[in-house]
Order: sequence, then structure tokens, then C-alpha cells
Amino acid sequence: MVVGEANTLLSNQVIVNQILDAGVAACSEFLNWSTCQGFANSFAPIIIPNLLKLNLDSGYMCTNVLGQCQDYNSQYTNLDPEDFIGKMLADKPSILANDDFIDNLYKEIAADPNKEQRATLKFVHFTDIHMDLLYRAGASKKCEDVICCRAADGFPTNESLQAGPLGTYGCDIPVDVVTQMGDIINSEIKPDVILWGGDVTPHD
Repeated sequence: MVVGEANTLLSNQVIVNQILDAGVAACSEFLNWSTCQGFANSFAPIIIPNLLKLNLDSGYMCTNVLGQCQDYNSQYTNLDPEDFIGKMLADKPSILANDDFIDNLYKEIAADPNKEQRATLKFVHFTDIHMDLLYRAGASKKCEDVICCRAADGFPTNESLQAGPLGTYGCDIPVDVVTQMGDIINSEIKPDVILWGGDVTPHD
């Protein structure tokens, strides 16, 4: 009964908005209101529809979650990850079966008497740089937000509280770090290929 009521509540947009407002208010006790509102706006449209898709009827919850009821025939099928792996590998070459393809490739190269003549490519792979365009050297690295080191956090006179010119622990990196990294990659490493893994935006 409680589970059914919860589903009904989550289907009512007015109720959902009230729940979100309460969540933002609670979150604001620890972080800035704007950050909490941003979390709600970003994640609620993803989390709530997926909650409504779950099998949350009382029989399933009592049997599978609480373990207090007799076996219940739910709509779910328990999945075995090994079955999934087997299906993934079913149409793949046998050399991939033991998940040691890369290790064996390195062994093959190491044993090659002509390995020095093998053609090679130089790669640079960077990812998750989380560059903050609002980072300001000298800004406070202590704040009540997810990330600090921005002009909005103030500029303390105590140097131990100031964000450094090339990044500070607890903050995302400034543009200058990315620029200097690019200069070094171009002038020193000179790669044949650059792989950009994404996740560039700041944590807020």
C-alpha cells in the first residue's frame, strides 16, 4: 500500500515539485542554493522517471527487498553477468576469450628480434580535465560550494587560502593549465595521435 502511494505521489508533478523544493532547502544547509537547485534541475528528470519504471508493488518489495514474504513472481529476470559476457564474446575472435589479448600482444612484441624496426605511433590520451572557465588565481579555495576558487568566493588576504595560479587542490583546473599542457604536448611530446576522452566541464 505504501509503495503504491509512493508511485502515485511521484506521478503527480505538483507533489514532485514540492519534494524537489524540500530537497533543495535541505541541500542548501550544506551548499549554495544555486548549486542545489542545479542538482535538482539536472538529475530529477532522470531519476524520477526511472523510479516510476521500477517494479515497486508491495509484493515485490516485501519479497525481494525486505525478504519478509513468500516468493513473489515479479516482472524482473535476474541477470547473470557471466551470461552477458558470454554473449558479448560469442561472435568475437577466440584470442579475446581470456581477456588477455593486450598482454599477449606485448609479449609478442617483446619477443620479436626485429622489434626496433616495427612502426610505432606516439599517442597522447587525456580525459576528465574538468576545466573551470571561472577559476581565478587568488580567489578563496574555501567556500560552501561544490567547487571554489572563483571570484564569487572572494579574494582573501591570507595567502594560505588563495587559489594558486596553476590550480589548487579541491578546485577544478584553470584554462592556463590546459594551455600549458597543450604547449608541452606540441613542443616536447609531438604525438602522432591525440585522444580526447571528454568530461571537460567543471564539477558544478
